[in-house]
Parts: sequence; structure tokens; C-alpha cells
Amino acid sequence: ITDDLIASHNSNNNNSEGTAKCRIIYLLVIAHPDDEIMFFYPTIRSIVGRRRKLESNLSNSNKNKKNGDITSSIHILCLSNGNYDLLGKIRHKEMVRACQELKVDSVEILNDDRLQDGPNECWDRNVISNLVGDYIYKKIPSLSLLPAMNKNSDDRNNTISTTTVNILTFDQKGVSYHPNHVDCCEGVRHFIQYGDRREKIAAPSSKDELEIGSVKGFELV
Repeated sequence: ITDDLIASHNSNNNNSEGTAKCRIIYLLVIAHPDDEIMFFYPTIRSIVGRRRKLESNLSNSNKNKKNGDITSSIHILCLSNGNYDLLGKIRHKEMVRACQELKVDSVEILNDDRLQDGPNECWDRNVISNLVGDYIYKKIPSLSLLPAMNKNSDDRNNTISTTTVNILTFDQKGVSYHPNHVDCCEGVRHFIQYGDRREKIAAPSSKDELEIGSVKGFELV
């Protein structure tokens, strides 16, 4: 999954004209705290490691430029706090610490009555789809991780030309067949196929907007 993800980005950016820059957003959509370690740890480590290497190489090859051509961030949206055994608060804190160690840029752990942890709980894919859309188009821009785009500046080298969002989640069997994992997959699939398609997101501290070049979904198999 990670090799295909990185390779597609390198291919896309090789076709860029001039000094156009690309913001890549990786969003993991998981069901419970500890899913990020049990199922997605290799993927997270690979993305973070390759991101550092890529940005370091670009920085070294563009010493006269203020920024590299590609910038990226990784985020996790956890749809429950894993309170099946009434340990939700503890698991919440453990996940926050784990994400800090993994160098994840941001994590949000929900405690929504509609998405409670449990093998007998059925999660509505429409609810998940809406939450994913809100996270991409509302939450991530509010984190001030996206650089402002200055259309009036003569220095076009410092602008972000497009933003690509890659959503990673479980496969249709939930990897371990857990119903909540399966529902994660169904919710993300629904968002990719039918979800809100706001074409632009507001950039922090700027009245300009960042173009969403594409939103893609990847499943852990």
C-alpha cells in the first residue's frame, strides 16, 4: 500500500510544470485506539520516513529556493475511543502519546453516540462519510498546517498549487473481520463515491483558497 502511494505521488509531481508545489495530506480513518499500532504501524512509519527523505532530497537540490516542491502531513481520525471495556479515557490518552512518538501531525479521537465501540454495534456509513468530509475540509485547515497561498505575490515559488488527499483505512473484511473496521471501510468508500466534493479549502491566515487536486482512498489488505 505505501509503495504504491509514494510512487503515484512521485509520478504525478514529475509532470508538474515549473516550480509548482504540491501539498499531500495522508488521512488514516480507523475504528479504535491501538488500530494505528496493530494494523497501520508499518504504513505510518514508512510514510513518515519517506516524507523526511523526500523533503530532505528536495531541499538539498533546491538550495536557492525557500521551500521544497512537495510538502506533506499525516493525520488520524479515530471514530471511537474504544470504550467497549469502559477504558475509553485511558485508551484515548495512550493513543495520543503513541501518535506523538510516531510523529503524526494531528489525531482526533471521537466519542460519538452513533459510533460506539463493540462487535454488535452497527455504524452508519453516511455518518462516517460526513465525518471524513468535515475532517478534510474543516478540521485540517484549522490546524494551520497548510501554508497560505499568496496570489498577489510576485514570488510564485512559495505558493501551493494543489492539494492531494489520500485516505487510508481497512479493507472490506476489516482486516480482522471486526464489524467496526468493516464499517470504516464502507464509510470511506461511500465518501469517495458519493461524499461532499467541496473543491477548495480555505487556507489559514489567508482569504485565498487551496485547490483540492484529488481525493483518493486506499485499503489495508
